[in-house]
Amino acid sequence: MPQGSRNFHHKSHKGCKRCKTRRVKCNKQAPVCANCHRRNEECEYEMPPPNPSAIAVFALPAAQLGDISSFISVSFLSNVVVGCVPASSSERALWCANLGQALADCQYLQHTIISIHTLHVGPRLSKDAFSKATTLAQHHHILASNAFTHMAPVVNQQNWFAVFIFGISVIIFRFASQQYCPDRLFDYVEMLQVLRISRNVARSVSAYLFKSEMWPFVRDRALLELKYQSDNIGMQHAIDSLAGIVSGYRPGSEDRREATFEAFEDLKTWILECRGYPSVWSHYIDWPATVQTEFLNAIRQEEDVPLLLLIYWCAIMYLGPRRWFMEVWLRRTAMVAKEKLDGDWTQVLEWPLETLQIKHC
Repeated sequence: MPQGSRNFHHKSHKGCKRCKTRRVKCNKQAPVCANCHRRNEECEYEMPPPNPSAIAVFALPAAQLGDISSFISVSFLSNVVVGCVPASSSERALWCANLGQALADCQYLQHTIISIHTLHVGPRLSKDAFSKATTLAQHHHILASNAFTHMAPVVNQQNWFAVFIFGISVIIFRFASQQYCPDRLFDYVEMLQVLRISRNVARSVSAYLFKSEMWPFVRDRALLELKYQSDNIGMQHAIDSLAGIVSGYRPGSEDRREATFEAFEDLKTWILECRGYPSVWSHYIDWPATVQTEFLNAIRQEEDVPLLLLIYWCAIMYLGPRRWFMEVWLRRTAMVAKEKLDGDWTQVLEWPLETLQIKHC
């Protein structure tokens, strides 16, 4: 029988939507299967729903949580495929197909998607329902982390995509869970540590990502985004002012002074690399991953100059594409850090606070 002709006794259960509708065999070749390619039609794959056994017994009513399949195919993917240039239909089909297969194969991904989806809808719920949603999200995040740790997968061609999505999901969850948590639980240093650890995941999957079918799309969109970026004169003047403060920083420890100076140099390098517009996952990770532990200790101990660098990083991160899981965290971190400053830094704080839309009192 010629390829693409009807074969009613073999319905395509895992193929694209059009092949399912026609009840013909699909070769499941994303981004466009053979049948859709031959007909010059758009090819689209469905997201499989999470395994019902992955849902906690104390889950909120479905009416409150909404449609998780829609969340996966729209909101989650739009945040995974970061950037200010929208992904094409072909690229989205490719991501959908790979994510669908990964979800079908990995229960830890099912748990982590449920945790993120719950945090996504949580702020729109009542106070009581939001509290339950947070508990539910934490529960599934723990299940996902335990399952991933138990598997301890060695990254290879078969599982790299699942590991990649899990690594991104952990970052999203950590940012999102910190946005509305009680003040006593808010910890920006812990979030910086999460981003540092994420560098290891990024390194383990990067070689596979660069060889994947998705990479040309990601690379080409990154080139298109260059036109959205322009010189930020205000930021450059502010960085110049900050440089004078860093050069005059004299903490009790020489190691701390050197760590802070290097963190500032790394910040300037990072600004050049992302062109002052953090828009891909590596941009989110790079600066926290390069600073020394001694610099993080200085932030933890609330020293002014390291806190100023943190506020500036938050402001520059805020210039990138809006992300529902990160916007509040960036502003909250900057506001908390500002309140811990001892000195009068009115002038040097003017640009970052204005960028973050924070009123400077």
